Amino acid sequence: MVHMKKPQNNENIAKLIDKLEPLIKSTAKRYTRPGYDYQELCQECRLAIMEALDQYDADRGVPLLYYLKKMINYHLLNYCRKDRYIQSLDQPVFDEGAADYYEILEDKKSETFHQTDTSLWVEQMLQTLTPKQREIIIEHFFRDKKLKDIAMQQGVHYQTVVKLKDRALKRLRENID
Repeated sequence: MVHMKKPQNNENIAKLIDKLEPLIKSTAKRYTRPGYDYQELCQECRLAIMEALDQYDADRGVPLLYYLKKMINYHLLNYCRKDRYIQSLDQPVFDEGAADYYEILEDKKSETFHQTDTSLWVEQMLQTLTPKQREIIIEHFFRDKKLKDIAMQQGVHYQTVVKLKDRALKRLRENID
C-alpha cells in the first residue's frame, strides 16, 4: 500500500481531494437513495476528507488512504442515519397533485377488504413452504427477528438459516410466477 503524507496546506488538500474524486463518486453512488442528492453526498464525502485530515495521526501507523476511505464511509453512514428523508403527509403522492398521503391514509375502510384478501393470499403462499422455511420467513419478515437470533433460537448454524430463507424466497418467487 502506498503511504502518503498528510497535506499541510489548502492547495495540497485540494489536489488530494481531486485525486480521490473516483473514490468520492463511487462512495456517494453507494449511498444514493430517494431523498438523498448524489451531488450533496459527494460534497459530504469532501467534507469528511477534510475532517479526517484534521484528525489523522500518522504516528499510529495507519496508511492515510485507508484511513480516509474508512472515514468517508462512516461519515456517510452517520449522515444517512441522522438525516432521514422525512416526507410531509400534505405532499402530493404524484406530481399531478391528485391526492396527498394524508388522504390515502385516511381511506382505510376501502382497503380493509384488500388487506383481508392479501392476508389470505400470503397465508396460502406460506403454506407452499416446508415448516422450517415457513417458520424462518414468519420470524424474520413478520416478527422482525434477525437471522442470527432465529439460528440461536432453533439451535442451528446461522448459515443454515440463511440457506433456508433463500430457498423459501426462491420457492415463493416461483409460485408467484
